[in-house]
Amino acid sequence: MTLRVAVIGAGAAGLSTAWELLGHGCTVEVFESNNGIAEGASFASTGLLGASALAAWDFAGPPPVPQGRAASLLPPAWALTVPGMVFWRQRLSHQSTDRQDTLFAAAQALAQLTDQCVDTHLHSTLQDIETTAGAVVAWKSESQRQQLSGGVERIRRTPGALRELDPTQARALETAVGPDMVFAGAIALPGDRVINGRQWLARLKHDIVQLGGVVHTRSRVTGLDANGTVHVSAEDRSGTSSLAFDAVVVCAASDSAALVKPLGIELPMLVLSHCSLSAPIREATHAPSTAWIDADERIIISRTGQRLRASGGTLVPGASPKAVFKSLYRAVEDWFPGATTLHGDKALVQTWQSCVGHTADGLPLVGATHHPRIWVNSGHGGRGWTFAAGASRLLAELITGQTPSIAPSCLAPLRSMRGG
Repeated sequence: MTLRVAVIGAGAAGLSTAWELLGHGCTVEVFESNNGIAEGASFASTGLLGASALAAWDFAGPPPVPQGRAASLLPPAWALTVPGMVFWRQRLSHQSTDRQDTLFAAAQALAQLTDQCVDTHLHSTLQDIETTAGAVVAWKSESQRQQLSGGVERIRRTPGALRELDPTQARALETAVGPDMVFAGAIALPGDRVINGRQWLARLKHDIVQLGGVVHTRSRVTGLDANGTVHVSAEDRSGTSSLAFDAVVVCAASDSAALVKPLGIELPMLVLSHCSLSAPIREATHAPSTAWIDADERIIISRTGQRLRASGGTLVPGASPKAVFKSLYRAVEDWFPGATTLHGDKALVQTWQSCVGHTADGLPLVGATHHPRIWVNSGHGGRGWTFAAGASRLLAELITGQTPSIAPSCLAPLRSMRGG
């Protein structure tokens, strides 16, 4: 019997889930509340694929929990909220070396599966997607290098995955780094890459339709029933439609928790706001040829075609993003001066802010809930591009009863967030 599946959300997780399900013999309908695809958390995110996002947990998300006296003196703003305090305590329970090894192994397996899935799609479509090859993680101080040492050591266990660089070697690899920028060292991951995410998702949508899938935009899902019924309010017609499906996959990013909560499903996520800016490249020789990650500031700077993007920083939803955007502007100007025009009448800077769901153990929520027809692919944090496509492959395999490509237990949506 062919399974009829609803996918809620048309970002990186939703569209890659739809494409994978179609490839596994399902019929699929995607429901997106916005006017088009990738208008939420996937709109201007990094597009970073590979292990560099794993060098330390959550480069583009909540920083690792400080230890000792620093934890009480400089808590991040999100940790001062009640949900943030709960999240902080849960995160502390995952700090042991053995637990981090387990989580990192699961994250690396999922990142590698994402690479395979993206390559499979690009090969099948023969589509030329804008790509930047290679990534560099740079640190400004010895203390920051020590903070990264656990993640770097875990990546090092994969032969050929990284090169350690002193500042001179790093400048030779990335000649656009500003001459006045002082930093202590870096690692290079030549197998990593950045893809033009919106370009790739546009191609995914096209292929979904070609394969018989349906993508409904301006169609807000107002509720779900445990039996697989989806209640949809569409802008182009009055009233609400109730549609029955064999399975429903919730890929609605930070809205996922609210959608499934009426069914008694509590997704263990902390919702935070992420920021990025992008601008046209003014001088190509001054722009990075790799994805460049400032480990101290947790900012990712990359180029997509003729645009330069800086992403990083988190804040409580509703808080002023002024300080975060100031740090993004400063990072671009310090690392790659002259690459783009950020100020004045000629500046064409686009800023973006969106809510993103994070989990305390750093892994997304992928798989079944206690209602057999309700599934989840959410909680990717700051590594949506690193995880989304691989999570979608795993989910399609689980829904259709096939042997999963990677072990699913660490990613189960209703797993405990207490480490052990």
